[in-house]
Amino acid sequence: TSLVRYLFSFCFAVVAPRYADIVFLVDGSSSMGTAAFQQVRQFILSIVNALEVGIKKHRVGLAQYSDNTQVEFLLNTYQKKNEILNHIKSGFRMKTGPLRTGQAIEYVRQTFLKESAGSRIKEGYHQFVVIVTSSKSADRVQKASRAIKGEGVKVISVGLQNSDRPELEMMATMPHVYQLKTLKELGPTWMKNIKAVGPDDIPVEAWRSAVLADVVFLVDESGSISSENFKQIRSFISNIVNVLDVSSDKVRIGVVLYSDSPNVEFFLNTFFSKEEVLQQVQKLPFRGGGANTGRALDYLRTEIFQESVGSRKAQGVQQIAVVITDGISSDNVSLPAANLRRDGITIFAVGVQEADISQLRQIASHPPRKYVHKVENYLELSNVKKSLQKLLCNDILVQAFVIPKVTRLIAEGCEETEEADIYFLIDGSGSIYPQDFLDMKKFIIAMTKMFRIGKEEVRIGVVQYSLTTRLEFSVAQYGTAKEITIAVKNIAQLGGGTETGAALKSMENHFREAARTRQAKVPQFLITITDGKSDDSVVEAANSLRSMGVLTYAVGIRDADMAEIEQIAGVPERMFYVNNFDSLKQIKDEVVRKICSKEVCKQKEADVIFLIDGSGSIFPVDFDKMKGFMEAMVDKSDIGPDKVQFGLLQFSDSPREEFQLNAYDNQLQLKQEITNMEQLGGGTNTGAALEFASQYFDQSKGGRPSVRQFLVIITDGEAQDEVSKPAQALRQKGIIIYSIGVENANTTQLLEISGGIDKVHSINNFDDLRYVEDKIIFEICTQEETCKRMEVADVMFVVDGSGSIQPEQFVSMQKFMMSLVNISDVGKDKVHFGAVVYSNQPDEAFRLNQYFTKDGLKDAIWKMHKKGGGTYTASAMTFARDRFTQPYGGRMSNNVSRVMIVITDGAATDRIALPIASRDVHKQGISVYAVGVGNAKTQDLEIMAGTKNKVFYVDSYKSLEALHKNMSQLLCNETQKECEVLRGDIVILLDGSESISKGNFTITLQFMKEVVNHFKIGEKEVRIGVAQFSTNVRKEFYLNEFYAKEDIFKRIDTIDQIEEGTRTGNALTFVRSFFTAEAGSRKAQGVPQNLLIITDGDSKDPVEEPAKALRAENINIYVIGVGNLNDFDLIKITGDSNRVFPITNFNALENIKQKIFDELISGAERSEL
Repeated sequence: TSLVRYLFSFCFAVVAPRYADIVFLVDGSSSMGTAAFQQVRQFILSIVNALEVGIKKHRVGLAQYSDNTQVEFLLNTYQKKNEILNHIKSGFRMKTGPLRTGQAIEYVRQTFLKESAGSRIKEGYHQFVVIVTSSKSADRVQKASRAIKGEGVKVISVGLQNSDRPELEMMATMPHVYQLKTLKELGPTWMKNIKAVGPDDIPVEAWRSAVLADVVFLVDESGSISSENFKQIRSFISNIVNVLDVSSDKVRIGVVLYSDSPNVEFFLNTFFSKEEVLQQVQKLPFRGGGANTGRALDYLRTEIFQESVGSRKAQGVQQIAVVITDGISSDNVSLPAANLRRDGITIFAVGVQEADISQLRQIASHPPRKYVHKVENYLELSNVKKSLQKLLCNDILVQAFVIPKVTRLIAEGCEETEEADIYFLIDGSGSIYPQDFLDMKKFIIAMTKMFRIGKEEVRIGVVQYSLTTRLEFSVAQYGTAKEITIAVKNIAQLGGGTETGAALKSMENHFREAARTRQAKVPQFLITITDGKSDDSVVEAANSLRSMGVLTYAVGIRDADMAEIEQIAGVPERMFYVNNFDSLKQIKDEVVRKICSKEVCKQKEADVIFLIDGSGSIFPVDFDKMKGFMEAMVDKSDIGPDKVQFGLLQFSDSPREEFQLNAYDNQLQLKQEITNMEQLGGGTNTGAALEFASQYFDQSKGGRPSVRQFLVIITDGEAQDEVSKPAQALRQKGIIIYSIGVENANTTQLLEISGGIDKVHSINNFDDLRYVEDKIIFEICTQEETCKRMEVADVMFVVDGSGSIQPEQFVSMQKFMMSLVNISDVGKDKVHFGAVVYSNQPDEAFRLNQYFTKDGLKDAIWKMHKKGGGTYTASAMTFARDRFTQPYGGRMSNNVSRVMIVITDGAATDRIALPIASRDVHKQGISVYAVGVGNAKTQDLEIMAGTKNKVFYVDSYKSLEALHKNMSQLLCNETQKECEVLRGDIVILLDGSESISKGNFTITLQFMKEVVNHFKIGEKEVRIGVAQFSTNVRKEFYLNEFYAKEDIFKRIDTIDQIEEGTRTGNALTFVRSFFTAEAGSRKAQGVPQNLLIITDGDSKDPVEEPAKALRAENINIYVIGVGNLNDFDLIKITGDSNRVFPITNFNALENIKQKIFDELISGAERSEL
């Protein structure tokens, strides 16, 4: 019944054109048999009878096949329904013979899809082929099926008797596969199921949230396009518009036609309903003329993407241009396109027939694989339609929510790169325009912001070259990101020729000098950026740098020679190419990810299971590409039972275990097993596979539930079963799911599987898997932690070295100490470590001011040894307490946390003295962590720590080695340095509406206190103000009321919740009064102004205008959206998706705390080029 419902629902869809061309391809082979053939005849008769058939309505064609194919009648053979019915009743006779379905499908493609055969494919009419078959074909169907579907034809496969399910799936446009014993199963009541819905296979529901964008179509109407082909363009635009949510506050549409000059057909604010837009698209005139694409692109920038004619760029709404052209532009497109992209417009370029691929690449955004679409003729536009619909909707979501999140995650991951020297070698030759040179400087500044810059951390240097080289500044010169930013801004362009080889040679001395200014060896990176071929050879100089241990990266732009770029980089993984300088910002994350990935994946623990689609729709060559993807992931991971484990499952109709997580502990074996995997073939039951996968994360199957666990699923089709529930069950188990959908994968289902757009990767083909592997491996290695490391502290280890401890147990203690050193910022102004070993009496192992590098500390820890004797813990604590004082290297400063970590495995011999000794330590402001192993007494540990929160107990020394994971967050939070922002005004606007429970309101107040605590509060430093809103707004306190943290904390504790509705717009209007001199704002003195909004509901009143007014006064707005809000509405408030922080619930405030601090700091320091 669903087959007929689908077919008829399509035929009666409200999408223009209303009718379709339908071809029936019927198996007339011996295996069908006369009884079944008669059923097929009745089936076709019933469908034709129910349709409005005619030359201007539905057209029907019929072909029969066995070992060859014969036309029964073409789409234009008969004008009337009766003629068709008569032929089917009397002229349709069974052929008999063997079955060759592949050949038959190809015959239909070549014979029926022509205008001469009655097909209206050129006019945008939907094309259907209904294949009815009774047995497995004697020839292959895969190639022919792909070819016919590639022309935009929807294929419905109906299998009878001995039909082969995988073959039916291979032929069909999924999910339209019907395997039946008899056609009578369709039942006589199918007519009741006809519904007037548009069954386009585009999963529009997945993109219902993609509701905020300004989209302008720029359409070539030059003389090279015939009026007939222009109809196809109208149809193409209509199809794209159809999947978008068009209205004044969601998606706006504009259209500009161009030939010699551009003509605006309608602006972004001309029509606000889909119906009006579609009507106007159908009326688009065709005028002919030349093709000045460059001029038209300039026109878009200066006249169309402007606020006065409906652009909402200033509100943070994504700006998109879709350029459709069929020839070579008469004018230059490179500069106008770059300027349009620099203005923040994303450009899709669609080229037809004679369109020049290199010009399309110059026009489109980066990367071309995503934003450039080229087809050979106008018929093929219908193929592009589906991928562009998918891409456009997906891109709106990705640009708004995925990219900001990914960028933050990469910056977090790069914190693991604690020490590195990075030089930029930049081409300053005369071929580079001033604006291009500025783009290069912006790129360097943006890269700098991704690292932890410092004299003992990551250092940045810049060398410029043309015919000569000039050191702009060395890596040793500047110790802060701010200093580097200023220095980069001041770089003046050299001009002249391009001698890249000589410039590379000059870098050897710079790296040698860099090494001399370091206490120990650190990774060295060179990033060369050039836009042309070098006048001298680069090979020898690049090889020489690599032999010194320098990792060479190369970025080629515009006319750069790709072979030369690879010679500079050494390997393809370290080379990058963009069509223009403005696209450098698009590859920034990619370059940084490559640099940081080695450190971020060191010593990381994770369980990763691949769940691979092995169904029959996947070519063997593509199955091999999936294997290559998995092998690359394995290659880039640190494998081992206490590191990363991989497992592999394959699925089709049913799932199969290839190997469990703990089966292999080295890369060689893992890769061999992946290579040996054989494809299953069959259907696509993804839901059953997800359910099957769940058990493989359990301990019994080699999983480690205590570490982060990931499922990576790759599929190229639509699931034939329900995926939502099994996927949700996996996520509730704590498993993070990455979904990779290739070609025809259903985006809605991928979203249901992963639970978030940031975990979904839609790619065009299996070759594109290589662009996904780095992203996923980096995210697996980067844990989103509230706090990464200890930043400023004096930490003293007090280690039990008594006789009860065996040598190997003491080694476990040493490993535990080193793991805490590893999660610390060690340095003169950062974390200092000291150690005391005790038994009958304590001995100093090393002082707090003795070692300022991790390597030095690790050596000192390894040199420690046990003493033998009793366990005099109280006297050891007193001894260690004195070691925090200045004579022994302690810093005794209010800004430096002091932490004592006592490690013991037995009862204290001097237990009677323990309470007094512990109290004395606490009185000095020293925080005590008590770590007990084996026979240690819990009561003793609690006395030492003074609180149960800081007591940690393990039953064995082996467990001690991993205990740092449990302690790290607590230690980290206690040892954060106070923010270095010298001045700033921060107003917190707090949602107090009734939808927020009392408990959640309390969590929010605590979060506000943590924000306050992070900054240096004072009249001349950071000031805080608070307002609360619901239906109405209430001032809690102005910026000039409290200048001490304690006073602010007390005032926050007295805030009562309003508990009414949510009128955010009203609150934004009200809060402007906080940013005045009377209310304590120092805006007039140039002090950064910040507004942080915390809300859990969509506003009941408009927010755009009041938010715009605030931003116009240079107020940085940040929004934390809790729960199921429309995130695009939050962008309307901030004007920038980077400043929106969506979280699932109030408890997650803790997880984004550090990100908010970082944003507030960068908001205070931000001074863009």
